[in-house]
Amino acid sequence: GSAVIDHWVRQGCSEEINLVDCDILLPHNLSRHTLSTDKVMTSKVRSIKDTYHGILFQKINAIEGNFLTLNRNDRERLFKNTELVMDFSTSIAVERKLANDEQTFRRCTSFLNPKGDDVVLLIEDKERNTRLDLLEMDYYRNLIVDERFSQHLEQTETVRTNTFSCRSESMILNYENVRVLSAIISKQIRKYYTSGQACLNIWHFDAEDGIVLSLPMTITNWHHEALGGIQIYISDAVEKEIQTMTATSPDKETGGCLFGSYDRDHNSIYVYYMIPAPKDSIHSPISFVRGFNGLTAEYERITKLTYHQVRYLGEWHSHPNMP
Repeated sequence: GSAVIDHWVRQGCSEEINLVDCDILLPHNLSRHTLSTDKVMTSKVRSIKDTYHGILFQKINAIEGNFLTLNRNDRERLFKNTELVMDFSTSIAVERKLANDEQTFRRCTSFLNPKGDDVVLLIEDKERNTRLDLLEMDYYRNLIVDERFSQHLEQTETVRTNTFSCRSESMILNYENVRVLSAIISKQIRKYYTSGQACLNIWHFDAEDGIVLSLPMTITNWHHEALGGIQIYISDAVEKEIQTMTATSPDKETGGCLFGSYDRDHNSIYVYYMIPAPKDSIHSPISFVRGFNGLTAEYERITKLTYHQVRYLGEWHSHPNMP
């Protein structure tokens, strides 16, 4: 986040920037933060504000607080005349709270993978037809179905430092990777904000060869139902798979397992993956008994690929000659 802000300020991209963070700069943060050693143990947002003091026509406001628990006054300061909110918190809770906020500003989120060689960008379209939470779910679906991303969320080693604080465990991230990828994200956010289009993309940096690969992800459409205060979203990719299975089994019932994510804070269920009827399933014109061969292995595979974000949601089955 600090690196992207650095690019935005030096490029003169915005007249006013509001920074929100409740954290202080710790020694192990220096491996990827723009602030220097003399700012250790100071407020990140206040120190960033001070760093750019004196740059003409650039106003920076520092809001020291947790975005999830901001008071009314701070929220009003943050959102007054705001055109774009950029989230670099690496927090699912923050991203989904932003997605469900009814205000009209556009929003985006960006984060590095654990190894620090991939950066992800999710940005809504101008009309917000493709909301941030739906882009998150499409991100998980792409991780499951696209072999290009099979190693995207693999974990790396950790390093422990012993100075200043017990909050000392940190991921090993290459500072060169952070700066290269933050420059790309800075440029791409401006590009998609200007075009008004949505974006779901990963950029992979091969530091050995000095090559950056753009890896666009598929954005699906979503069918929405509100049932008893619960919001249910089903990706059209899953609906199409179900329709195909039903069409190829016109005389016997068929079915499968539905997978996706829960959001208990906002009473939402997202369905974005389906496992067809296992081979040991029993089909007849009037019944369907779903088998279980291979289900455990497939569930473990998709759970690993999404870093435990996917859940078993339920079942579906068809009735012959019925809609």
